[in-house]
Amino acid sequence: MKNTSADRVRRFGAGIVALFLVVALGACGGKGSAPKSEGPAQEEAAPGVKRIELAEAPDAVVARYDGGVVTAGDFQEYLNFRQLFDPLSADQTFWGTLLDEYVGLTLLAERADAGGVVPASGPEAPKEAAQSFIRSLKDHLGEKGYADELKALGLTEAAIERYIGLFAKADAYLAREAGRTDLKARYEAQKDDYTLTTVRHILIRVGEGRSDAEAKKLAAELAERARKGEDFAGLADRYSEDPGNTNPDGSKNGGLYADVPAGQWVEPFKRAVLSQPIGAVGDPVKTDYGYHVIRVEKRTPQPFEAVKEELAAQAAQEAYRHFMDVELKQVLKERHVPTPKAS
Repeated sequence: MKNTSADRVRRFGAGIVALFLVVALGACGGKGSAPKSEGPAQEEAAPGVKRIELAEAPDAVVARYDGGVVTAGDFQEYLNFRQLFDPLSADQTFWGTLLDEYVGLTLLAERADAGGVVPASGPEAPKEAAQSFIRSLKDHLGEKGYADELKALGLTEAAIERYIGLFAKADAYLAREAGRTDLKARYEAQKDDYTLTTVRHILIRVGEGRSDAEAKKLAAELAERARKGEDFAGLADRYSEDPGNTNPDGSKNGGLYADVPAGQWVEPFKRAVLSQPIGAVGDPVKTDYGYHVIRVEKRTPQPFEAVKEELAAQAAQEAYRHFMDVELKQVLKERHVPTPKAS
């Protein structure tokens, strides 16, 4: 079974997608380049979206760090921008994390400016990424829906460009930091995780009236039937309790997962997929999902060059997490999580 995460992000530009995903999924989950609030407009909110308004005055300082401050107006606008791709931004329980995120992005962008770091695709990349994001919003909402949503949130396209500029500059800085990582050594240490694996499997769940012993016994019986020549795909379609075996149209797929990087499987499943002989039906494997009967159809190692960009993105994500967990705490001098305005 694969590890999964809820994807609440609308894609908007290949150059900064990796950091955008890390920040957006990880959270919920000043001066210089810090965006400044343009002040909220007063139109009625569009259906399904509600502007976040803070109790604090727009010029009240909510965070102070070495070199700058974040005001309530700055943070309010950032929260409303964030609602364009993550509805959980409206949940006050996440605001402390999102305030740290905003300060972190601002600092990383300032470091990029100070070091003359620009996105690898050129200095126009942030503007192009913003336009791509705006197009994706219009495709999703329609022209009128897009305009209504920006009005409801008190945003402008210039504000969108500024915030995506933060992500782009921060991503460029982190990419430079990741460039100092030995990607070949990282590849050698994780080579198995990048092996493409094609498997068929049958999942037998534990619970809902079935004991662990009963689930294991049924899985073992199915494994033996497959070894004796019964069609594995047919057994999977009849017995597997994996939701992934059902296609959107209701048809079954014979328990097939094709060309999945081994690192995406949960650990016990991954070990079996990497060690079982090709074409052989293995003994039942226990995971948190239940018992699995696995037949490996194919394993295809990927060379370094094929995964180099993914390794670099991984290194950049780790650099971002280190910055947020360690470096930010050293420069953040004051932090006050604001409260919503009483309705």
